Amino acid sequence: MFNLLYAGGVSTAVAAILVGMPEPSDLRLHRADGQCVITAGSVVLFAYGESDVVMRNLAISALRRLGFTGRRVAAVMGLTENYVAAARRRAGPASSRTRTGRTLRRGGRRG
Repeated sequence: MFNLLYAGGVSTAVAAILVGMPEPSDLRLHRADGQCVITAGSVVLFAYGESDVVMRNLAISALRRLGFTGRRVAAVMGLTENYVAAARRRAGPASSRTRTGRTLRRGGRRG
């Protein structure tokens, strides 16, 4: 049904969604009055409080899934590439993790 071949680093489905989206070089982080706003060209992608680390990490994860490289996201946000990679993993689907961070074994028992 969908053609999910990769074209230019993102799937064609994502590329179709992002038609008209600015180039990755247009990704910017604006800080003012304790607020952070991430834009791509004239489009506001995220807005969150400067001290809200959870929202920052969700924004990092979403930017990576939109096709922005880890290097570009790290540069814009003033973070290391390693931090961006770790934040993306942490913000991903919480498949088998509990709130305590312990992995569930088969059968639902905590390990």
